[in-house]
Amino acid sequence: MASTQFAALACKSCRANLQRKLKRKCTRELPACSLCVRLEKNCEYPLQPHRDDSSSDGSKTLAERIQYLEQKFVQQEHAPTSNTQEPDVSFAGTTSATSNLPIPPWTSWAPPSRSRAFPELYILDSDSFSKNAPEALDPGMPLPPDVVDTLLSSGIQKICDEYFSGTHSWLPVLIKKRINHQLQSFDSSNNASLALLLLCMKLVADGPLEAEKPSATPTYLLAREFWKALENASVITLHLLQSVVLIALYEMGHGIFPAGYLTVGHAARIGILMGLHDRRNAAQLFIQSETWTLREEERRTWWAVIILDRFVHLGTSGLPLATPEPGQGDLLPCSDEGWMEGEVGSNHPLFSSTFSANLDIGHFASTCQASHILGRVLKHRDDASNRRDRPFRLSEAKQLHRTLVALDSDLVQRYFGTGFSLLNGDTGAVFEAFALCCSARLILYDMYGCNEPDQTASQQARLPEDTEMQQIALDGIKEIVTYRMSFLSQPLIMRTDLASPLVCHSLYHSASECAWFIKENQASDMISAMKTYVDLLMEIGKRWMIARH
Repeated sequence: MASTQFAALACKSCRANLQRKLKRKCTRELPACSLCVRLEKNCEYPLQPHRDDSSSDGSKTLAERIQYLEQKFVQQEHAPTSNTQEPDVSFAGTTSATSNLPIPPWTSWAPPSRSRAFPELYILDSDSFSKNAPEALDPGMPLPPDVVDTLLSSGIQKICDEYFSGTHSWLPVLIKKRINHQLQSFDSSNNASLALLLLCMKLVADGPLEAEKPSATPTYLLAREFWKALENASVITLHLLQSVVLIALYEMGHGIFPAGYLTVGHAARIGILMGLHDRRNAAQLFIQSETWTLREEERRTWWAVIILDRFVHLGTSGLPLATPEPGQGDLLPCSDEGWMEGEVGSNHPLFSSTFSANLDIGHFASTCQASHILGRVLKHRDDASNRRDRPFRLSEAKQLHRTLVALDSDLVQRYFGTGFSLLNGDTGAVFEAFALCCSARLILYDMYGCNEPDQTASQQARLPEDTEMQQIALDGIKEIVTYRMSFLSQPLIMRTDLASPLVCHSLYHSASECAWFIKENQASDMISAMKTYVDLLMEIGKRWMIARH
């Protein structure tokens, strides 16, 4: 039988009795003295040993320090949960009276002990690792009360309807039929990753209210807390990755930085951990999905990570991308029409010799194409290794220009020249592809449109290719801001509710180019175009606050 452990000092209750001259000596047992147990009182021992003021140096002996630490650890180990004082929390986003920081939406919920540990062998020796089933790292876990209350009060079916009629039209990464099937057997006691996904669907579908700070909304705080809790419980699932993608979209769409930048990087790490970036050569955490639709959902989710990663790097140079470049043989998503209905479709390769309007490439696949070429432009902008090789750099710039012009022409021919109209119920995903293409062109042209070259180029003799690329850049900027961007702005003015944050950079960049032309020659067409882009950004800002920035 283990010997009884004692505290160094009397408990607070007995010390109070002593001050009231009640001659009751504390027995000092841990975790509670016999007197407090008999009187059914909370027994608390002071963590700081009483300092003897008469001591010449005021220092504690080594034995006292050891006894103090032992007492502290024993108290923590034996402290009954009923003695724990919890803050009065009714919902996510409330704050305590003594702090301006948000407090967690729940305080007593914790992942159950039956949550499965992550297989360390996958990290330590992936060659010896046996792949998991997709549900292996998705143990049944009960939901925190606040999550259940939020989903039920909002209405799960309403959350799905609003999400699939809005965000899903231009970021179609979920299988609607699969979600509906899972909801038929939804159980709040063991569907944690699905509940997180539903919470994040609500987050992006609702957005913040006009007077709300986007980073302090109850749903946002709740979603982030729940996400971190699941990751701490070693939950790694496709639904978890999709949830992180939606959280990143919300943060980027409402200007919550640096959180948005960091969350995109986190989503990339989860996808890479799962092996989604390279099915052929990288280690795979899970066995191959059994159905075509699940493989397609994984592909679309990873493409969404790539798109957001490229988008968040548009305005900041020199920062490396979080996702690697797609490899040879990688496929684009299938056509959107079949995907929306949950049907099997064909996938075209990302790398091809030409763009063809005759191919049945969906709107989302076009966005993936544009994001891939945008990634190459960002690499060209940020790569310092080839700046001294001016001929090679100019040759690469002209090749990127030709590729972007070909994609631009394909998008115009494929969509804008065939009676495409938001008013007819067409999906808005094509605008994201066109906007990313225009952003890539403007970034490229800005590098070569100035009369004064950058410092590295100024140290070298000017080449004929420099002048040629400068003329290409100036002509390209004028074409985009006065003509090409009208394909984007005119239809969106009529349906700004369907606009996404992915179009905002192209509008902002175009407006800034117009301002430069206006400063030079007060061109009336530039004044009109600039007003159109600024007005459209303000309208989009009613839905996505990043447009106001």
